[in-house]
Amino acid sequence: MAVRFLLRGRNVSAAVQVSPGGSSLADAIFFISQFFQTVQGLSPFQSGLRDPAVDGDAMLVAPIAGAVSDRIGGHRLMGARLALQAIGLAWIAAVSTPTTAYVEFIAPFLISGVGMALFFAPVAHVVLSSVRPGLDALPGRSADDELAGLMPTIFERVA
Repeated sequence: MAVRFLLRGRNVSAAVQVSPGGSSLADAIFFISQFFQTVQGLSPFQSGLRDPAVDGDAMLVAPIAGAVSDRIGGHRLMGARLALQAIGLAWIAAVSTPTTAYVEFIAPFLISGVGMALFFAPVAHVVLSSVRPGLDALPGRSADDELAGLMPTIFERVA
């Protein structure tokens, strides 16, 4: 899809959130797992066992958020996502000490996970719904077309 579609009226909020939005919570989860390992002294495995509170509820909420986004609009959900993620991360920052029990992290993890689901469910629909019919399938505009063009070059260099 051409970048000019992202900079039109309805898509601006999606465009503003797409690149930082997808990575910000993943980055936060990475730093939280580093906190568990370096500050609290847990092993990588023990730290990884604490992540499903964020990811698990996102898996449960995302299908509901996708259905709701058709009714109330994906922009509203993505705005709510920013608020929920800010609340969750601020709460995590407020309770984080070297001796904080994991139980105190569960509620902010759940809030952040719901925020994550409110982003990933509607973002593709919000961006793609504003493209006029016929422009969404132009040749050379999709990642599949670009990848298909690269594959022969990749295999020639490997062989």
